[in-house]
Amino acid sequence: MNIFFRSKWRTALLILLALLLLLSFFFKNSTIFSIYERYCFLPYQQLRSWILNVIPFSVGDILYSLLFLVLLFTIIRLISYLLQWKRKKRQLRDLLLRSVVSLSVVYLLYFYSWGANYARHKIWQPTTDTAWSIDQLAALNDTLISSLNILPDYDHSLGLQETNTLVKHAYENYWGNRVPELKVKPSLFGSSMYYIGIQGYYNPLTGEAQFAKSLPVFMWGFVLAHEMAHQTGVAAEGEANFMAYVMCVKSGHQSLKYSAYFNLLLYANRELSRKDSLMAAQKLDLLRPEVRKDMAELEEMRGKYKSVFKGTALAIYNWMLQSQGQKKGLKSYSDISRLVYLWENAQEPQISLYY
Repeated sequence: MNIFFRSKWRTALLILLALLLLLSFFFKNSTIFSIYERYCFLPYQQLRSWILNVIPFSVGDILYSLLFLVLLFTIIRLISYLLQWKRKKRQLRDLLLRSVVSLSVVYLLYFYSWGANYARHKIWQPTTDTAWSIDQLAALNDTLISSLNILPDYDHSLGLQETNTLVKHAYENYWGNRVPELKVKPSLFGSSMYYIGIQGYYNPLTGEAQFAKSLPVFMWGFVLAHEMAHQTGVAAEGEANFMAYVMCVKSGHQSLKYSAYFNLLLYANRELSRKDSLMAAQKLDLLRPEVRKDMAELEEMRGKYKSVFKGTALAIYNWMLQSQGQKKGLKSYSDISRLVYLWENAQEPQISLYY
């Protein structure tokens, strides 16, 4: 009798998982997505924020560590059963079934708690010419360099709590109470994230945003604004970068503006360097010494964290982005340059965040 009920429950669970997986293919429909956004994602994100924001450390880091250990243990057991498959056929079958069900549950939790946001509309779409010429790119570099040369240095006395508050208020001033509670925590993984090319990340299972606190402080404003963009439901990395720039600039705070212009210049100058490396180098020579010092500090920090795993980790992340419909993968981060240039030339129109 117990076996019968276990079998019935297992079948019901598999059917439910299959239906939820099937439904996930229809989220590109604007009506279905708007229902998901209003009645699923936003309330759930707000609930998670209320519960977890009061915890000073990252619960998501701990969860990821536990999931990694479970995955490692499962792989070891799988190899063991395969080496003894004649005697372990039943155990191998049960392990594979449990693994498929577990992976399906984790994927569906990821999808319905946040991943469906990859199907959302663009937060801003240029209506004018979207061509991107070297002259436009050079002009953007000039504008950013002029802005950085005028602004005062980043206020190094700003702590994490103050920076969080400034960026959070920037979102709330722009969007009102439509955005969920926003907060970025220092990651328990710390500087080790640099070894795989990560400065911060959003955990879709807990709704938390984390970053490496050892990052130079002049990077904080932009990086925190980027991770908060993910908390609002912006999934595409290029759009999260664009949102971070807009929020920092619209905040009116000098240090947040500095962080936005500095980070955008990193992208814009790197993109210009691919087209004309000499011109890109000459542009950076126009920066005042204090800004060049910040550039050197960031470059020195990145040089310390070289790893054989970085290329593999970034390749996996690139594949993950492409599998979610981001065709450019990691290159989508650089979309910020063109988006900002066209947005500012369009007189900074309102961004459409929610349906």
